[in-house]
Amino acid sequence: MKKQALWILMVVLSISLSLFYRNSSFASEEIAKSETFYIAGTIIDSHEEPVKEARIKVLVNDKPQKVAIEHELKNETETSSHGTYQAVFNLPAGQIDNANI
Repeated sequence: MKKQALWILMVVLSISLSLFYRNSSFASEEIAKSETFYIAGTIIDSHEEPVKEARIKVLVNDKPQKVAIEHELKNETETSSHGTYQAVFNLPAGQIDNANI
């Protein structure tokens, strides 16, 4: 009985690991097919003072992009008390022509 239970457990683990590997390789293929972009800047007002808590959205070809903020994907980021911001986002490879940047 113990051998049969051990055998079933090994089969279940084997199937689980193969599914995990297949999903992981698919995710890494998708990441490999994308390009990561980093943008940063400072928002200032007409008096050249920093604007805090300004909302920044990234649009590419008029389409909003999710930005990575503190390891989470969000619709926008916000400037700091110094008016600065940073954003990281991914696009499918080749979506932006390097000659036009």
